[in-house]
Amino acid sequence: MKISEVCDKTGLTKRTIRFYEEKDLIAPKCEDKDGKSFREYSNDDVRTLNAVSTLRRLDFSIDEISQMIEKPESIGKTVLAHRSALWEDLSGKREIIDILSRVNGAEDIYALSDMANGEALSHLPLKDIEPDFSKFEALTYEEKNQAYEKFHNEQLGRLFVSKKLGLAKSLYFKWLKRALLLGVVVLLAAVGISFIPERVDITKNGSMGLSHLPEESYFAETITISGYVFTPLLFEDFFVGDVTFENHSELNIHAEPLIQPEIPILNMLCEVLINADNTVGDINHSIYYTYNEDEILDISISVNRRGSPQTGDRQVQIKYDKEKDSLTAFSAEVLSDKRFPYDYEFYDFYSR
Repeated sequence: MKISEVCDKTGLTKRTIRFYEEKDLIAPKCEDKDGKSFREYSNDDVRTLNAVSTLRRLDFSIDEISQMIEKPESIGKTVLAHRSALWEDLSGKREIIDILSRVNGAEDIYALSDMANGEALSHLPLKDIEPDFSKFEALTYEEKNQAYEKFHNEQLGRLFVSKKLGLAKSLYFKWLKRALLLGVVVLLAAVGISFIPERVDITKNGSMGLSHLPEESYFAETITISGYVFTPLLFEDFFVGDVTFENHSELNIHAEPLIQPEIPILNMLCEVLINADNTVGDINHSIYYTYNEDEILDISISVNRRGSPQTGDRQVQIKYDKEKDSLTAFSAEVLSDKRFPYDYEFYDFYSR
């Protein structure tokens, strides 16, 4: 059986069982498998361990138990000697208890010693009279030096490994910081390069007029788009420049930079700040630009003119297909007064 099962049957810990093995009180079978040693305990081993644990509780020494195992005929003599030793020890303990009951009020060990010195004290403990120096005296001078050198080398080895691990850890974090810093620099450089704009200069002729009137009544019109298109990394595309109408100058638009992140949370925060800022002043405008994969510039602009007797919104939407070199436009003048809070006047543009 395995050692865990032996622990359950004897109530002993694995450490105690190993200790009894080292003292040769039991000798389980050992098998080597894959370079590892496995112990197999028998029922006799369990019986011996139970007996040993009982005798240890009776204060028998390991040597006494070992002797009784090897020489059963010595059990009677060993028990008598152990009982005599216990009586002697008990007698000595009683004397000590009587002395201690008469010794009170000592302020230090010297006063305590003086009070107890006149009493009939027993002899010194055996461990003090005959101390065990065998673990030191058993070694020769050469063996002591070898043991010390082995211990010293082990300590140096541990220190070396510790320093190596510390150095490796330090280098790891050092290179990690450098890699992160390099990544940040590369990202900033990429974002910076992506802010290099593309020039836009477009002029288209056509006709423009109110959408509810026949096309024959439209006026000749020239639309000019002049500015820059930005397609930055991690940000929304935007247009900076002017959209002008030759004969409908009231619809002219000047687009300022509107930089918004593509990250939803940051974009939401940016819109809140922009809207808060746009509440101040005479003109509130919101501009949306896209420059999609089909190379179509889409500009949608809404401007609210405030602070005038007649409040109105001005909307302009222009799409320019770069590949086809064609431009379409839609403009709306949104008027409002007391009679008609939302009166829209739509303009259409037809290119020639």
